[in-house]
Amino acid sequence: MSVKTLAGFAAVCGLLVLGVDYEQQSRRAGLELGQLTAGAYYATVETRVAGARADRQAAAVEKDRLQRWKQGGKMYLPQAPEGMERFSLAEQPYALAAAGPEGTAVGSFDIMDQALDNAEVARWAKKRDSVSWGYRSDEDIAILSVRLIGQADKNSLQGMLTASMGGISIDSFDKKPFAVIGGVAYQVGPDRGAPIPGLRAVSGGFGFAERAVVTVTGNASDNMIRTLLAAVDYDGLNSLMLQPVPVVGNDVLVPLETELDLAKAILDLQRDLKSMRAKAVQMKIEGIQPGKLMAGTLLHNSTGGALSMDVSDGESPDLDAMLEASYREGRAGLMAEAGVFIEQGGAVKLDEAALQPEAGGAAAQDGGGFGLLASFTEGLLSLPQDEAAPTSEVIVSKGLAQNSGSSDGGCIRRGTVRTCD
Repeated sequence: MSVKTLAGFAAVCGLLVLGVDYEQQSRRAGLELGQLTAGAYYATVETRVAGARADRQAAAVEKDRLQRWKQGGKMYLPQAPEGMERFSLAEQPYALAAAGPEGTAVGSFDIMDQALDNAEVARWAKKRDSVSWGYRSDEDIAILSVRLIGQADKNSLQGMLTASMGGISIDSFDKKPFAVIGGVAYQVGPDRGAPIPGLRAVSGGFGFAERAVVTVTGNASDNMIRTLLAAVDYDGLNSLMLQPVPVVGNDVLVPLETELDLAKAILDLQRDLKSMRAKAVQMKIEGIQPGKLMAGTLLHNSTGGALSMDVSDGESPDLDAMLEASYREGRAGLMAEAGVFIEQGGAVKLDEAALQPEAGGAAAQDGGGFGLLASFTEGLLSLPQDEAAPTSEVIVSKGLAQNSGSSDGGCIRRGTVRTCD
């Protein structure tokens, strides 16, 4: 076959493809064949090319996010702040033992018991090493960890059980609000999972279906814990989320006078929404059909979790999307009500900086406090707009108040406490 013949054949094929595509675009535009002008057809080509390019870019961004998610959140934990030493749990597995009460072992049985305790500490350190760094300041020890929790498969039995158990707060009664740092609400209480008795844990997280959970375990002082938590890269952690959580980042400034109340309100919101999800999942578990469960398990295992099917009778409500939106909107609303600021070359009121485009309307003021939480859970959330002029002095917390003073624009910063004129 000659070159001219091949060229002619290619031209005919090209014209045929072009004609078919032109006919399809005319039909999509609701026009008869021949009514779509050359300019309009060319515009559809440009639009489709731009869309394909945007899809490729979005796919590349998502691929990068998934790779960073698999690497974990340890890279976003800080270097040793001034006056501290950072160490690896793999290299110093028994460091946590120094944070516990001193032993009084004298007899042979006590020595054996101590050996078992040391083995338990070493195993705990080995499990935590991939998600943690240790920090030491004099006699204070703190183990800072971050865990990434992905979305559970709501159609698998394991995923349903995990979601159902997530609504149970066994030890919440002895946990107290600690702080709001980086937009994350933290609580403090005894660490019942540590191998050393007498330690406490400060923990907090953000996200709902998928979460990042930050925990500090040890005997460290409040001052040391706040310093570490304020140094975490919250912007980096938030970028790992499929849908980053609003008002989470290192530029979030919380008024000191509302910090503990805000922490409690956010923690209560999270607990209430988890409880709602657990109830919905429990209904789904009760409606499981054995035949569908067997088929769904086979499908899940054969595809590595890529595909799944509903294993219930289909009568239980699916609240996932509503609960996710409720978490994000409720959380942002509570922060706006608490007077949270965003640092954007200066302290900018939260509702002015981030929430107005998403508010969808003005809110009715209810006389202060965090009454927004109750109204939101009834489906009546709206974000308050502050009509009054900004206060002349705003004291905000990004973690820890120290004693070094520095000037920053119209504000004075002492450590991570900022006073704005």
